[in-house]
Amino acid sequence: MKALPLAFVVAVAALAPAFAQTSKPADKSAAAPAAPAAAPAAPAAEPAKLRRAETIVDDNWTVTCAQTDQGDGKRICSAVLKIAETDKSGAQRVVFSWVIGHQNDKLASAISVPSGVQIPPGMEIKIGDKEARKIGYSICTPNHCEALLPLEETVVKSLSSAPTTEVTIREVNGADAKFTVNMKGFGQALADIGK
Repeated sequence: MKALPLAFVVAVAALAPAFAQTSKPADKSAAAPAAPAAAPAAPAAEPAKLRRAETIVDDNWTVTCAQTDQGDGKRICSAVLKIAETDKSGAQRVVFSWVIGHQNDKLASAISVPSGVQIPPGMEIKIGDKEARKIGYSICTPNHCEALLPLEETVVKSLSSAPTTEVTIREVNGADAKFTVNMKGFGQALADIGK
């Protein structure tokens, strides 16, 4: 089950005292004496304020680190590689992105491609000359589909030593689209986000 957005949880928590105050007892003679008015709900926590941000370019990867005034000022970093295409008017559109970061203290990655793909076959990842492996999409929206590539130690070693990684998707029309990802800078990007 998906976690509810924090704003929804805070809004429901703030409304709970109001719902409790509007309910009436069934029998007035059995009603307890009126309780003092409930204290107003505490204001929602302020969003974290950015204390420091840093961007590092490691060849094809861009590492962004941020430090906020919450969470003991811990530095949080992620790395992203993007592939864009230029249309006839000269405008660029991102058609592939690969984000790496930490989730629950583990290294994780997500690969995003435009929507308009066949979902059941998922995407195929071929790291260097290793055998290709299939991964399923974890989410598809009208704008993009995303697949999670677990970054176990063996996968990280393969990605660090491979000059390229091929990602193949199946389009709705049945044609395969292949992205050849130049892995230059991957090892340094990992070092910068902190393995």
